[in-house]
Amino acid sequence: MQISVAEAINLKSLLTKKHDELLCEQRNIESYYTETEDKPEENPLKMESIIDELENEMITLDQILAASNVVTIVTSSEALTVQSAIQTARLQRARLERLKRYASQRKKVQRSQYDMSMGRSIQVNQVLVYDPEELKPVVQALERFVTRLSLAIDACNVNTIVEVSFADKYL
Repeated sequence: MQISVAEAINLKSLLTKKHDELLCEQRNIESYYTETEDKPEENPLKMESIIDELENEMITLDQILAASNVVTIVTSSEALTVQSAIQTARLQRARLERLKRYASQRKKVQRSQYDMSMGRSIQVNQVLVYDPEELKPVVQALERFVTRLSLAIDACNVNTIVEVSFADKYL
């Protein structure tokens, strides 16, 4: 079945959830309490083949997604593979959060601090070594860049079609 990479990503999430549910179910039926010698028909070892098949499908889907990540995304400044674009977006988002934190600081903060040698509180100033206002345009530009890159990745994921033979079992 042919599906978009975006659908394949959702399928990966669905398979992971189903895998977790099967493992939980397997743990839940591994033992039982009884006053008689009657055994339940469920056996956790019988589930192994189902889990094994699902795990093989998860591996196959990961390989399909990895192969699809070599598609090139062209941004205003460069051409990147989807994999590189995803890594770049992840790193730039982390950088953006750091810069936002720096940009939101107050330039000067007065604090009370106890001076043990003097036996009293004194007023100290905490002064930043940079101007937070100078960071705001940098933050805005980086925010626009990350947004454009994320949109390009999303568009590529929607427009790239992959063959997933077992997708019709789940979608």
